[in-house]
Amino acid sequence: MKYILMILVLMSPITHAGVLVIGDSMSAQATSWPTYYRQMTGENVMVMAQNGRTIRDFTLPNDLHADGNIDTAIYLLGGNDMFLKTGPFMLAERVLTQLRFLKDRGFRVIVIKVPEFSGREKEIRKINGIIVRKARGLRLEVIDLMPVWDTSLTSDTVHPLPALSRRIADYLYNAT
Repeated sequence: MKYILMILVLMSPITHAGVLVIGDSMSAQATSWPTYYRQMTGENVMVMAQNGRTIRDFTLPNDLHADGNIDTAIYLLGGNDMFLKTGPFMLAERVLTQLRFLKDRGFRVIVIKVPEFSGREKEIRKINGIIVRKARGLRLEVIDLMPVWDTSLTSDTVHPLPALSRRIADYLYNAT
């Protein structure tokens, strides 16, 4: 009986739980990287992204938990915070609260560093420094998009065109 059960388990198709994407306009558009990630992986990808979203103003739903359908959270926020000039202490507190919330709710949390947009590198580096310190303090995975980032494949140095979105999806798929 034990062997029959083992054979059935080995013969059953491998199913992957899905991914929750938390982001801003880089992740919210119909042609953004989560769409291509879903096509590549066949996984359930739930996108919780909105144009203009900031770390400062974002709040996760209290009833959010990892389950059999969604077990990984990919966090890509921070690009809009530079426009608000959010103070570093408030930013650090909000990032830590959000990342700890996700981790405590059972998610595998993957933090994506905000790409260094042309002309905004200094501000983005400060924001990324805060995000990365908090993520590493919680022992979370951190991925840098700069190896695949190409400003010529954006509409405005910030928002990826479909070719860059596909490149990002492929990069994240191979990195995770």
